[in-house]
Amino acid sequence: MRRARFATVVAALMTVTVMPQAANAAVPVTPQTVPRATAALTLRQWIEREQAAEAASERALQDGGPIDDTELNRMLIQDLADYDEDAEVRAA
Repeated sequence: MRRARFATVVAALMTVTVMPQAANAAVPVTPQTVPRATAALTLRQWIEREQAAEAASERALQDGGPIDDTELNRMLIQDLADYDEDAEVRAA
């Protein structure tokens, strides 16, 4: 009687440990689509994009729109650099 219970417990434990692995093996794996790589920007395209972003930022500032933290940090650093007494700091 003890051996039968022991065999049942062992069989149940093996079933619990083996079944999840077997269930995962039966699931078909679908390959994920890889996004197409965008073409590398030329230097001229990159400069034009940066200039357009800067122009949009300037328009937002002139319109009295909200200033984001990055733009505010740039403005503060520019002010500190402009009015520093050390010429090297102003040049940088």
